[in-house]
Amino acid sequence: MEPCFTYFPIDVGDIWEFESGLFLDGKTNEQLLASSLEKIRTMTIERGRPSVTYDGSQYSEDMIRYYRSKVERFLNATDLQALVSLGYFVSRDDLYQYGQNIIIKKEDSDFDYWYALKLRQYNLGLKHLKEFLNHHLESSFENNKSEFKEFLELVLLQYEDQFLSTKVAQLTRKFIETTTQVVPEKKENQSPKSIKKRTRAPGIFHSFKLTALQSNPRYFTTRKHEFKELFQDLMDYGFMKGKSSFATFEKLFSNQKIAKNKRLVWVGKKVYLRFFILYLIKNDLVDPVGQDNWLITTQCFVDEDGSDFEIIQLRSARGGVQERMERLESILERF
Repeated sequence: MEPCFTYFPIDVGDIWEFESGLFLDGKTNEQLLASSLEKIRTMTIERGRPSVTYDGSQYSEDMIRYYRSKVERFLNATDLQALVSLGYFVSRDDLYQYGQNIIIKKEDSDFDYWYALKLRQYNLGLKHLKEFLNHHLESSFENNKSEFKEFLELVLLQYEDQFLSTKVAQLTRKFIETTTQVVPEKKENQSPKSIKKRTRAPGIFHSFKLTALQSNPRYFTTRKHEFKELFQDLMDYGFMKGKSSFATFEKLFSNQKIAKNKRLVWVGKKVYLRFFILYLIKNDLVDPVGQDNWLITTQCFVDEDGSDFEIIQLRSARGGVQERMERLESILERF
């Protein structure tokens, strides 16, 4: 899978998506993935949060069965490919999702290791490598060129033979050679742009919540006709199936819990569901829920066979027919 080359933070979740994608596509070796997987798990336990903390007293029987089935699948995963495909792991009875947004800072002890893993992504986007290096010279090393030069030399010495490509190493050395030169100060509007991230809204989320409800609590009443047409179009154009009810569709956008047997039925490729959710998020149509976007999606949708979606499948879904994408976007523009 192709990473986002303009997302510069050293993010464990971003690294997981790239490394797991390479491994499942057969483009990286098992030893490297096993090593990084162990570190990702450790960091997720230390800085992330579990998606399910087991306490039999606070969950329904359905939830307990769901939890036990997840644990059983994890315990029955007999090889690395099966473990990676799950997209989650179990530690001390808690379930953790991979891919949590955990930012590694220069002060962290393993910063060089995580930095090297991020650096290797640019083998697929060499033209963006200089921008990435400049970003960290400014933001992580506060324009201390000698310190950054020493750091990059150490990274190449330590990791070039392990997993950095020759092209990335060559361009990084070329960058090192020029860092001692005086670089004209960039204008403010030329600074590398980072992806806009909204602060997670407070509270517990069972589903998504329309941002419009903040200013218009009667949104579903005043715009019921338009909202119903939007729902019907999703059905008519084959994105959702007949078993999906309008009442459940309203719950999807009002932070109400959706019963497992009432979840919306999404038809066709996962990439269209991914597009649907990302459209809502990127256009600020729903309140931000941090790293739980895909977890909530799995709680609200099933596929046409009634099976659960896996988070890793939604995160990495690619492809789709352009005409279908445009049709889905035209429907969602009604929001």
